Amino acid sequence: MRPIASILLALLLLLGPLPAPVGGPQTATAGTLKVGLVRSTLTQSWVDSHGRGYGVLTKQDAVRNYLAGKGYDVTVLSDADLDDLDKLRQYDVVVLMWVFAMKANAAQNLVTYVGEGNGLVTLYASPRVNPDVAGETNAHWLKILNSNSWEWGPLSEVNQTTFVDDFGAIEFRADPVAHPIVDGAKSILAGRGLSAADMRLYRQPGHWVELVSMFPANENTSLFLNMTPLSVATGSKHYPGAHPGAVAAEYLKGRYAYFYFSPVDFLPNFNQDNTANRVLSSGVKQGEVAAAYVESAIAWAADTAGTYGPIIRDGRTYALVNASSGGIYASQYVHNPGNVAVTGTLHFRVYDPKGKLVKDSKRHKIGVHPGLLYRYSESYIAPLSSSGSYRVEIEFNTSYPSYGRRHVETLHVRRGQGSGLRTAYDEARSSGSYVEDPRIVRVAGSDRYSTALRIADEAGGYPRPGGYVVFASGAGGPDALCASSLAAAYDAPLLLTKRDALPEQVRAWITDPAKGVDKAIIVGGESAIGASVEIELRELLGESDVSRIGGPSRFETAARVAAHVEERLGAAQDGGVIVCNGNALADAAGASALAAGRRWPLLFVKKSEVPTPTQAALSQMTSGAPSPGVWIAGGEGVVSAEVEAGLAGYAPTWRASGASRYDTAARLAQRAVDTGASWENVGLASGQVFVDALALGPLLGRLNAPLLLTPKAALDAYPAQKLAANGAALSKINVGGGTKAVSDNALVGVIGALP
Repeated sequence: MRPIASILLALLLLLGPLPAPVGGPQTATAGTLKVGLVRSTLTQSWVDSHGRGYGVLTKQDAVRNYLAGKGYDVTVLSDADLDDLDKLRQYDVVVLMWVFAMKANAAQNLVTYVGEGNGLVTLYASPRVNPDVAGETNAHWLKILNSNSWEWGPLSEVNQTTFVDDFGAIEFRADPVAHPIVDGAKSILAGRGLSAADMRLYRQPGHWVELVSMFPANENTSLFLNMTPLSVATGSKHYPGAHPGAVAAEYLKGRYAYFYFSPVDFLPNFNQDNTANRVLSSGVKQGEVAAAYVESAIAWAADTAGTYGPIIRDGRTYALVNASSGGIYASQYVHNPGNVAVTGTLHFRVYDPKGKLVKDSKRHKIGVHPGLLYRYSESYIAPLSSSGSYRVEIEFNTSYPSYGRRHVETLHVRRGQGSGLRTAYDEARSSGSYVEDPRIVRVAGSDRYSTALRIADEAGGYPRPGGYVVFASGAGGPDALCASSLAAAYDAPLLLTKRDALPEQVRAWITDPAKGVDKAIIVGGESAIGASVEIELRELLGESDVSRIGGPSRFETAARVAAHVEERLGAAQDGGVIVCNGNALADAAGASALAAGRRWPLLFVKKSEVPTPTQAALSQMTSGAPSPGVWIAGGEGVVSAEVEAGLAGYAPTWRASGASRYDTAARLAQRAVDTGASWENVGLASGQVFVDALALGPLLGRLNAPLLLTPKAALDAYPAQKLAANGAALSKINVGGGTKAVSDNALVGVIGALP
């Protein structure tokens, strides 16, 4: 967020017209912003090769000179500079003026640049030519990608509009629409002692403009100038009608403003065809009005304090298949349930009963607008075997420029099976994330061991005092779940290991000098983590620097962990305890983050019994100063009322009892917030795969954040309710695990739940 420009604009509105200072009037943003203006020799070369006669560099220089004359800190960027994302990050706003040619990497860098929270202003003609594509140097993105939605290259994700046509030899009028950019332009005029009573712009015949429309699923783009043709358009079948003249988009953390005509022609220092000197009904030359729009767009784009604009980049395919004796025929569909355009390669494959690939066809550069569906005909024409089944496999790979989303569906058919047979989603072959929202951070590795390492890295703070790391079994189980509070008590990451050997990536992590690991605590007996792992750790860290906490049962192990937590924390441990059923671990998974956040041990009971080790631990933990309580995770179906009555003899009890494990976890999360945690950061993990939830515990404890659980396939209603009610305070959701634990579809539900 860059509030200086906004504050100055607001002051101008309050103070009204101000006298121009000596040396020329200054805008509200002059000198406060770092502006990078692209001077594109690639574009000039392209228009020269086509004999277009555009003085692209001259127009770009005119914009640079105008802004510099108004006091802006303007740096000229080359085409090559767009390949350097770190260089772009030095500027508050990047301005594109008549940039027709841009390499794919440069265009993607600008998408990233805006998404990170920066501003982009395009004064007509975002990238239309991709010099990277061999043999198509002179072609438009439209031709390269076979999709109008990608006429502007990857920047269509920011713009969220689709190209329709060029149309020209017309006179048009640009009318203002209610928008902060228009309000800012009015304040700039007022600051220069000029009237803002007439904000329209006129262009005489002979000027070509772009014609666009917005995506049906557009959530981020708004209009601020409406373009109305005033005369007959030449060479366009889409006339008449009003169309966007300029739009503004809030994309992820950043902002983007786009003009569909060339405002440089209106600037007083360029004044093409005497356009700038036309006097409006207010008595003000329209060149001043156009300049105010440009400057206000720059100020608006720089003040990136707008709302988030989540991106769902999702291309999918399915097919309806007919299987006869003479072959396989398919209607293959590609569709886009996301909110930005995607382009990729469409595959159709057939494998015979022996597994041999007998058909492999591809359709390249297939583009799909959001909300639309396209159909293609495919076939494998050959007599089918009378025995065995054929596997039909279809795929849509959104790989251009390089997003790596792969959606695969399959179907097994036999000769003469019938028609209209629907393919089914193939999870094993599908891959790649399609949800992008800056509030949602998926912390995942290639497997559960790597995921725990990623979570540890996310927590940061290395080297930590003491240099401890806590190990639990990657197979999950009760020992691992009670380890969360121990890791928090030692301010240590919770890592996972296989039973008989440290995974190679875990070994590399703990021996990285930057992590500062020199002590390890193993939680669980040798049936969970074998002696060979303990020996390996002693060889790496030292004989006396590895210890184990384990007992003959899960109840004994949890009690011994509780004793170590109390010993470690001393007077800082307030006597609180969390209790759950040691034989029904779903509720324990939801309690793990709460245990870590409060540094309370997690003890196990049976449904109708408090085992002796647990009784002893409760007596020890709750003795002395008044305990804040014994909190029970789960309803009476897992921890009976009789057990609760017995627990009340140690300290006051409180119970989280929900209709499901997801409801119980949501109640635990609310309890955490009610007693000191915050909704600013939230953890989300699988309620079915517990290892990711337990590894999240120490991270969430460091963040003082609650944990919500969800099924893999879709966000459950109970966490959705919590996110909807508290999402305004939320800045980050840490998702533990990959798509096999929490699917992208569940994260789409998260986006839908957030305000």
